[in-house]
Amino acid sequence: MLHDNAERASAGFGMIASAVCERRALNALATAHGGAIESILPEPTDPVTEKLVRLTRWFVQSEWFEKALRCGYSLRELFGVDCNSPKVRVEAMGLVSGMALSAYPQLELVELDRSGATTRVYSSGAFHRWRRGHPAIEFAEAWWEVAALSPALETVVLDAESPPAARVCEAMKGMPVVERPSARPAG
Repeated sequence: MLHDNAERASAGFGMIASAVCERRALNALATAHGGAIESILPEPTDPVTEKLVRLTRWFVQSEWFEKALRCGYSLRELFGVDCNSPKVRVEAMGLVSGMALSAYPQLELVELDRSGATTRVYSSGAFHRWRRGHPAIEFAEAWWEVAALSPALETVVLDAESPPAARVCEAMKGMPVVERPSARPAG
């Protein structure tokens, strides 16, 4: 009986020690990744990139970054944007880039788990759920890798297959529309 208790205690201590080691390793990984990301961030040139840089720095320095890594988030899921229409294609926005490019002036991250994250709008208190797993995120790039991000934010790129309603909506907003040829073969 005493032997069984000693074995259980030893196994429990082993699990705790393993968890502590894993936590330290994850913390070191988050610190290393965060430092690497911060070192490559561009200098802000306008209010949009200023907000992206500010939120990215805040996120990688916070406990949320470590938690996101623990939950298996990729850099695309955190900082991704669509290469052609970074502000318009919300389905390709990562969590942090989506918070920075949101129409809401200030969002607070209140929950993060394996399925997504919950943000709260400061002004209204409304909650919004960002969900992981949208297929478009696989084609996103980290926002700092998107060439000419600021000019791209002012232009809408539509595929030939884009619905006519999308063309009308963008034209009504007064945004320039660039037509991209169809990716499908003719015939």
